[in-house]
Amino acid sequence: MNRRHLPALLLGALLLAACSPAPARREGPPQRIVSLSPNLTETLFALGVGERVVGVTAYCAYPPEVAALPRVGGQMDANPEAIAALRPDLVVLFDYQERIGRQVAAIGTPVLMVPGKSLDDILSLVERLGEACAVPANARLLRDGMEERIEAVRRRVAERPRPKVLVSVDRPPGKAVGSLYLAGDDGYFDTLIDYAGGRNVCAGIGIAYPLIPAEGIAEMNPDIIIDLCTGAVGQGHRPETLAADWAALRGVEAVKTGRIHVLTETYATVPGPRTVDFLEHLADLLHPAEDQP
Repeated sequence: MNRRHLPALLLGALLLAACSPAPARREGPPQRIVSLSPNLTETLFALGVGERVVGVTAYCAYPPEVAALPRVGGQMDANPEAIAALRPDLVVLFDYQERIGRQVAAIGTPVLMVPGKSLDDILSLVERLGEACAVPANARLLRDGMEERIEAVRRRVAERPRPKVLVSVDRPPGKAVGSLYLAGDDGYFDTLIDYAGGRNVCAGIGIAYPLIPAEGIAEMNPDIIIDLCTGAVGQGHRPETLAADWAALRGVEAVKTGRIHVLTETYATVPGPRTVDFLEHLADLLHPAEDQP
């Protein structure tokens, strides 16, 4: 097989094997895995194969054991040479990282590329990784547990009124609210809003993360604002001061009633096994215990 044709094959393939295997390649399940996304890193550890992970990206931070692992760069600019130096027998990444996937496959390392845009994708990748790592029972147990908790949330809020919810994603902290990227028809946040018993104010807009000006937000007039400022606390910001940034939109219902919730936990923006933690928290914010019948 000519390596010049690998890019074309990658367009249709999810699991790739190079023509000339690296010397460190092993028979059987992979024992040296490099993960090129925090989501995938968390899933590998949740599947019980964390001890096989030998390299991660600069953004992988959970679970705490990840801190001691070698870094191979970012999600979109991972260094193929740094990856090769770890002698992995599998590199896992998402399909939107196809460019680095081609580069890694070309040096003789098997690559597993998976979709990861929607909630269904996140549930499916649990089993895909479980199969690749030969731990299908662990994968089924993990997925079943996630799905049971998801359904429990949906049942709990099924008969509740549905407030209008705005989710701001990675808002620059510390300044007055201006144009913001909001969760639109992305297949992930919009699904979680629905499952948590809310109505996404950007539903039907046809864009995954629309950039909406302050006047557009005021017109949407959300009942609840979920402000995802992951990492802001590490920059010296506090949730209460971040919430105060919304004061300029004083005519918005959520601002008038104080229903602005700043979330700094990483699980809010890292779709994976902890997505269910985020969903449960979101449902509690939309439907507090004191409002339950």
